[in-house]
This record gives sequence, C-alpha cells and structure tokens, in this order.
Amino acid sequence: MIRTKAEWRRALLTARAAIPEAARRHGSAVMLEYVQRLPCFETARSILGYVALGAEADPFSVLSSRVASGVPVFMPSSTSDGGPCWLAWNGRSAVEIGGGVLAARLEYPVLAIVPGVGFDVRGIRLGRGRGFYDRALAELRGQGAVHAVGLAFECQIVRDLPSDVWDECVDFVASEKRILAADTQTTRREEGRARWS
Repeated sequence: MIRTKAEWRRALLTARAAIPEAARRHGSAVMLEYVQRLPCFETARSILGYVALGAEADPFSVLSSRVASGVPVFMPSSTSDGGPCWLAWNGRSAVEIGGGVLAARLEYPVLAIVPGVGFDVRGIRLGRGRGFYDRALAELRGQGAVHAVGLAFECQIVRDLPSDVWDECVDFVASEKRILAADTQTTRREEGRARWS
C-alpha cells in the first residue's frame, strides 16, 4: 500500500516524538559532527539554519560555532507577500534588517541546514506541507552554489517518499548513524529525485 504525504507525516512525526529527549540531544550532536566534516561546511560563505521546534534535530551548536568564526548565519522568515527571506542571527536572536535578506543578497556558496519531517534515500524531503523550503531552495539555487543538508534521526529516513515536481531535494542527510550523499549530477527539478550513493 502506498502512503500519501499526510500519512507519512503522521507516521514519521509519531516515530520522532517517541525518541527520548536525551537520545535526541545526543543524536543531534552526532549529526552536527558529520555536517562539520563536509567540505562544503568550511567553504560556505553564508550558513542558513533554523530554530528546532518540538522534537526536531537541533543545529544550535554548529550555528553558534559559525557565528563565533565570523561566518554570517541566517534564520528563515517570510517577506510581506509570503516569499522566503532570511534574518541575520547573532547566536542569540534573529535580527531583521530592511525586511529580511533575500537570496540574491546572500554570499555564496551557501550551506543550508534544513529540518524535515522525513527524508528518503534519494534526497526527497518531506516537510510540514507549506512549501517554504521548496521555494527557498529553488530561489537559492537560482542565485549561486548551494549545498542543502537535512538533519534527521534514523527513524525519519525511509526508502521511498511521494514527491511532486516542485519538491526540492537535499544534497545530504545527516542522521545519528550516518551521512547520505546525493549524486549532485542528477537534475532535481526535471527528474524530481536524486540518486544516492
């Protein structure tokens, strides 16, 4: 039986919520170690992060380390018309400058650390259904070099998720056990899926 996106969301959110808090903290720390080993981590001139909600993997420590190193870090926001933009983050709070920073104003290459309800082994990301990261990643990729890294616990990584033509794949998924790397030669928007090595 093929599950819909809504069915996958319910199943994956339930699985993630069942992870004990201490295991989530430890798992998040391990994921971030994997992220910091990626070549694109050191070469990124802008880092895009997020504030963990509920049981999401928490990128706080790696974002703080980048701020301390002088690399600009930004958090997601929306423009007045609902489009994606980014707020400068100083390690404690996000600061809105002129209504937010648009993709064209960021320094590239960009490393985007993104949350997800689930990911599959081809790079498909399942979000909360509002499409923010699909729009944001499409805009970012239209401006310059971007590496998108999803953070997910192993229970959130499955073999095959449903996808739509507008879904933007991630380049890597870091879990508490491994990092999965996409074949970046695959055309995401035309094929809608990434092959994984």
